[in-house]
Amino acid sequence: MIATSLAFLKANKLAAGIGALVVLGLLIFTISRFVSGTINKIEDMSKEAGAAKITNDNLEATLKRTEQGNEAKNEIRNDIGSARYHQCMRTARTTANCQRFLPEQPAD
Repeated sequence: MIATSLAFLKANKLAAGIGALVVLGLLIFTISRFVSGTINKIEDMSKEAGAAKITNDNLEATLKRTEQGNEAKNEIRNDIGSARYHQCMRTARTTANCQRFLPEQPAD
C-alpha cells in the first residue's frame, strides 16, 4: 500500500509538472501574440504617419509654387515696364494685338 501511495504521489507530481509547463507555454504564446499584434499596429501607424507627412509636404510645396506663380502673374499684370508686352508676345496668337502693352517711350 505504501508503494502504491508513493507511485500515486510521483504520478501526481509528474502530472502537476506537465500541467504547469502547459500553462506556462500557453502564457508565453498569449504574450507573444499580444506583443506581435502591438508591434504590427505600431508599424501600421508609423506608415500612416509617414504617408500623411509626405502628403503634407507635397501640399505645402504645391501651395508655395502656386503663390510664386500668382506673384509672378501679379507682377506681370501690374508692371508698368515691358513685362506685359513680353508675356503677350509669348502667348498671343496674333502678336499685333500686343502693341497696346508696349510701354510708352518718353519723348526726347
